[in-house]
Amino acid sequence: MAKNDDGDGGGQEIPFWQTKSFLASAGVVGVVVLAGLALVIQPLLPASSPPGQGSESTHFPLGPSGEPVLPSEVPLSDASESVCGLEPQEGEFEGFPEGTSWDYVGAMQVPSHEDHGPGLLSEDRVPSCWALSPEGAVNAALAYGALTNDAELALPAAEQMLAEGKGRETALKGLREQGAQVVRSEFRGVRLLTFGFDRARVDIALVVGDLASETLISSVVDLRWEDGDWKVATRDDGSMMVPPSTVSDVSNYTPIGQ
Repeated sequence: MAKNDDGDGGGQEIPFWQTKSFLASAGVVGVVVLAGLALVIQPLLPASSPPGQGSESTHFPLGPSGEPVLPSEVPLSDASESVCGLEPQEGEFEGFPEGTSWDYVGAMQVPSHEDHGPGLLSEDRVPSCWALSPEGAVNAALAYGALTNDAELALPAAEQMLAEGKGRETALKGLREQGAQVVRSEFRGVRLLTFGFDRARVDIALVVGDLASETLISSVVDLRWEDGDWKVATRDDGSMMVPPSTVSDVSNYTPIGQ
């Protein structure tokens, strides 16, 4: 459930998908290709990566004491507390916990949990406030992928969820000038590659294409904790830290949906 953040401090609990702007067409809609931004489909030709390779090599390398060595482009966390009061939790992502709700944003099922978020809903009907937890990171990454599928919501979602920096400005500039382009796709699975030090890396498997020619790809979302919420980190050119790649199956992923 999300809380309608109307500025009066009260807020009405409402599932963020139960709004007109989230009632997408009955057809399969997919990950948007933002101008200069994240989930770029064109590079996903057969030469992108060998089948089955996927994102196996996208884990953060470990330092001498076992901590993940993060890309220098990802700024340090600001160590802020949750903007809506969700409690932080440690551990591993072992699947979606009991009490997870599933609803559709287009053809993509998006999870929601009272302990992990989302906990707020903006006037533009964009959810926010995911917990500093493995489940919160996964929920945030999936929401970002689904929200940016929607031509109407892509810009407010990017404004809400992109981390501060040059990449954010580059991506938003391209989106404002060129708009969002939507391609057909569907979530198939997710896995948490790395979590810790207020940073996370989430790998989403999705099918892109039409019924005659579908491609299974891995899209990796890097997150950092900023202003009390998970934000999506990008490179200076607005692209994701890890380029998308093809995968052969989803056996290593947690299934998405009920």
